[in-house]
Amino acid sequence: MKKTIYSLDPWRQLLLAANRRYLEFISTIEEDKAGTDKLNKISQ
Repeated sequence: MKKTIYSLDPWRQLLLAANRRYLEFISTIEEDKAGTDKLNKISQ
């Protein structure tokens, strides 16, 4: 896709879709606080 003033809307749609997929992926990751605490304790 060319980078011109006329292609801003298609770029916006493409980047919004990529951002949405990224946020959906991040939201599926479960936080493992216990593992993080153990790792911090070991690494100090």
